[in-house]
Amino acid sequence: MVHESHKKTRKIPIWEIIQTFECADEAEKSIGKEWSKCTKYVTDEGSKVPYRCNRTKKRGKQCSAKMCLLYHCHNQKVTLFKNEAEHDHNNSSVKRGIDENAKVIINELLSDGIICFTFICSKYE
Repeated sequence: MVHESHKKTRKIPIWEIIQTFECADEAEKSIGKEWSKCTKYVTDEGSKVPYRCNRTKKRGKQCSAKMCLLYHCHNQKVTLFKNEAEHDHNNSSVKRGIDENAKVIINELLSDGIICFTFICSKYE
């Protein structure tokens, strides 16, 4: 008896044109720091560079919002596309680094002239 597999269906993004630029520099500046480049690939229309949302980790569950730059092969124009998906990540920032309370204690100890790492660690515990 053969069972039907439960494969995930791939969601094909629906892209909308945001703007067309005369040169690549203008297009790349318009992307901003909120987006990171993904692997570039070549099509019949030209080179496409997809961008992912930076607010999620690269190796985790990705945000559905995406952008793409199309560098046209027949002229110097660059078209900016954005998919219809909204940002679906949690907007609360991930806590990284040293806790704020620990920073206060460490700064107090350092200002008192204590520089021994083990002593600072023992005071924090």
